[in-house]
Amino acid sequence: MKYKLSEAINLYSTQAAMDIAKNHILQKANSRKPLQILEAGCGRGGGIDLNEIQCILTGVDLDEDALNLRGNQQNDLDVAILADLRTVTLTDDYYDIVVSNYVLEHVDGAEDVLKNFTRWLKHGGLMILVLPNRDSGYGFVTRTIPFMFHIFYKKYIQGIKNAGKPGVGPYPVYFDKVVSRNGIYSFCENYGLIMKAEYRIDGLPIKKRAVWFLARAFLWALYLVSFGRLTFNHRNLFYIIEKP
Repeated sequence: MKYKLSEAINLYSTQAAMDIAKNHILQKANSRKPLQILEAGCGRGGGIDLNEIQCILTGVDLDEDALNLRGNQQNDLDVAILADLRTVTLTDDYYDIVVSNYVLEHVDGAEDVLKNFTRWLKHGGLMILVLPNRDSGYGFVTRTIPFMFHIFYKKYIQGIKNAGKPGVGPYPVYFDKVVSRNGIYSFCENYGLIMKAEYRIDGLPIKKRAVWFLARAFLWALYLVSFGRLTFNHRNLFYIIEKP
């Protein structure tokens, strides 16, 4: 089904999304017992600040180097699991919160992973998703250019010096159809989930303004030649979803 979706509020930065996510988690917290939080595709960390929240934090990731970096640098996981989100065995109806931060685009079979998230969540639990939008011009370029350009972009355009090194990324992308606005809305409808909040994250992805000016022009051109199918905005998406 194709949904007629209005423009989502722009948060401009992933950090703003993480702050909103933290507020939603705080609303679920109580003093009687710690929250069970699953960070799915936890990597090296750098997501939601959970310091004020009483919780048991479980992290699952397929990259052993990233898990080792997480342990050495942050050491915040109570449980670290080296496994594939598509096949790992976790307890159903167990987690209060499942967080997936820029992970689903890297999974060949992202909808199966979302089904797992839904099973693992308690009733009343929250799924917190941050993902790039495959149906944006930005997403189209990301999923069509060779992987070597991903490393070049991260290292020389975004200025991430360690890009390409073990445990750091970038990682190959697949961009299943569910990794989009329409895909997430359809998934929620099919599995009886409640969309609590949707935002877009359309900030300045390139530090060099001259380069970003050229990139913007190219993205607008993609929007025009695709007759609006590849959106200029909604490059990255942020969702708070509840399992009733």
